[in-house]
Amino acid sequence: MTRRIIIGLVLLSFTTLGVFGLWYLGFFQQTSPYRYQTALDGYNQLTADNPAFVSAIQLQKSGAYSSAGAQFRNALAGTSNPVEQAVIKFWLVNADEPIGNYAEAVSVLKEIAADKNAYSLHTRASAVQRMAWMFYRYGDPRITEEIFKDEPYSDFVVKGDSSLTYRHLFEYATSLYPLALSELYIANWYSSQLAKDPVSHPEYKEIIRQKIKLADSNLDQIRGDSTQAYMLVYSLERRAIIVGRMTQLGDTSFGDPEKDFADLLNLFSVYHLQYDATTRFQYAVYLARTFGTVRSTDIRDILAPLNEDYEAHGISFASFLRNERENRLGAKNNVILLASIDPKFKQLVISLGWTEADFK
Repeated sequence: MTRRIIIGLVLLSFTTLGVFGLWYLGFFQQTSPYRYQTALDGYNQLTADNPAFVSAIQLQKSGAYSSAGAQFRNALAGTSNPVEQAVIKFWLVNADEPIGNYAEAVSVLKEIAADKNAYSLHTRASAVQRMAWMFYRYGDPRITEEIFKDEPYSDFVVKGDSSLTYRHLFEYATSLYPLALSELYIANWYSSQLAKDPVSHPEYKEIIRQKIKLADSNLDQIRGDSTQAYMLVYSLERRAIIVGRMTQLGDTSFGDPEKDFADLLNLFSVYHLQYDATTRFQYAVYLARTFGTVRSTDIRDILAPLNEDYEAHGISFASFLRNERENRLGAKNNVILLASIDPKFKQLVISLGWTEADFK
């Protein structure tokens, strides 16, 4: 029976590895449902045979991302196996992003996405998704410039509308494979449109339901697989945001957002995952937008770990807050709202470059 190795992008936390990201391998069989195989075997093979890869992992663990990137590139030269090369490339992206090497990271992901011979549709979709998600994690316009500067990505651009441009990019990913995070970011766009105008496009609700259904199908495939823990929780975070927005619009049929957020924070503990900053931020935003200062104590409790040590809860969170001073992801008002409720959170934001004038 013919089968193709699929290398997919999924973040996880392994205490024994001391890392925040690893990619998983799986098999696609035309005559059977999609099945998964852990990436740990491939990781172990690289650690056994590729000294540069071992060195890169240790450097990345210590936060020496630039040195780690150099060693990952050396590791690539040490293997001709396309599966191992893909694993290294996704790790390389992990090293390049935190230090702003977006051009290099996007270039690597484009290589994977374009290689129809070496990689499956799932792998290529994962690379496209990772490009889009990079922007939503860091909010840096340089990422947008790198992604959409050439074909086929330039065809997705809608001038003056970055959110629709990125919706097109996520749609490109789902045209290759229906990955949960991409489906949910598409649904997120439609729910945002309904929040602006709940009347003109009632058909958007059905699109949102369809996208959530597709996402849930993919989440069922990865749920319970600890090698995909971070992809699971970040997809569920986006899902909770959408459910929260629909609830605020008066439609409770999508679920209970507060339960979804609370369960999600619990999942971080269950999987021993530390990077929960955006989930805490989005949960606090939902409470503030829905209940206002009535839930001030809960909002402050949710944000407290970030106020104490934001770096321990997410490597991209500081970049997100800095960039939202210019409202690059449209979340500036949410930052201002939380700062008005939680003085310690306001102090954190100011420490990252905001001024009093920015809160007005």
